[in-house]
Amino acid sequence: HQEALEHFQRAGELDPSYLAAPLRVMALASTRFQFRQQYDSILSFLETSRHRMTRYQRHYYDGIRLSAEGQQELAYREFLAMAEISPLHAASGLTEMALMTNHIETAIRAAGWLELGDGGFHESFVDFWPGYWSMYTYALHLGGQYEKQLETALEWRERFPASTYSPVQSEAYARVGLGRLEDLDAFVADWRSARPPRLQAIWDLADELWVHGHRNKARAILEEEVRRFETDSAYMGRFNNQAMVLHRLGRDQEAHRLWETEINLDRPDPWPWGVARIGFSAALTGDTAQAREMERLLMSLPEPQQPYTPFLQAKIAAALGEKDRAVRILTEWAGRGAVLFWVNNLHRDFTFQSLLGDYPPFQELMRPKG
Repeated sequence: HQEALEHFQRAGELDPSYLAAPLRVMALASTRFQFRQQYDSILSFLETSRHRMTRYQRHYYDGIRLSAEGQQELAYREFLAMAEISPLHAASGLTEMALMTNHIETAIRAAGWLELGDGGFHESFVDFWPGYWSMYTYALHLGGQYEKQLETALEWRERFPASTYSPVQSEAYARVGLGRLEDLDAFVADWRSARPPRLQAIWDLADELWVHGHRNKARAILEEEVRRFETDSAYMGRFNNQAMVLHRLGRDQEAHRLWETEINLDRPDPWPWGVARIGFSAALTGDTAQAREMERLLMSLPEPQQPYTPFLQAKIAAALGEKDRAVRILTEWAGRGAVLFWVNNLHRDFTFQSLLGDYPPFQELMRPKG
């Protein structure tokens, strides 16, 4: 990203009339904390250059600006306007913005615009940018188009043979959605045999199984993980993964003890995810006072580069039984669009789904927009 930023800045210096370059700087800097200074300076320059922009560029500028201000729905409308002018140029940006705002059908349509229908694509970047495939398969999964997701994930694997993680995960999730569970054991075996083992991939898959109603299969995978933590040297010492598995098996007392013992809260910058996990596991084991103490600590931490704090705070609120407050926090957080694919995180997040999955306001938050 830093190198890309330098190239865009150099292009703008060579030809100040070439507004595509500073617009790219603006887009890149708007979503990354470390480039915030560049964003503020380029914003003022572009505002004074607005009269030189094409209609497409004005919509792009306004879309990025509104998104950075947390006005995601208004930004989404600007990207829709871009797509009316030039669908192919707007396709990847609209896909991303539609996912950020939970307009899943739009995301699927926009990503599909790039397909030629014969295995080729209208834009060459698709051949070397895994992000397109990630966004497209996310959208297809959330839209319930599991057959198309499976087809796309298999093509993703073929095009990027060195990528042995994300395309395989997407294929596995498509198979879960279709109820085709027979190939999952092979994926799990590969993740277990990797060195180091890909433990999060395993409990993420268990979450996906749980959400789609295959709970016996999810439990069998998790129980085998517990046995491996006790006998496999590659697993030993991985306390956080062990605690996450125990939490999913309903063994929250054991999970809480692990997190409380292993996470150092005396550091000046304690791990936010660890603080939250101590907090929600405390709530689930009946220690309301500690849960609230962890929530206060979490909210007092400096703003991280990726603003996940509300997501973590909502977990503690949900574990405390404060469902309405948890959904309010999530709704506000999602509206800011701070984290791409936030809805996918909620779709398969065991903590939220087990505590809020049958709660109508949470179901409404998850429901794709028209």
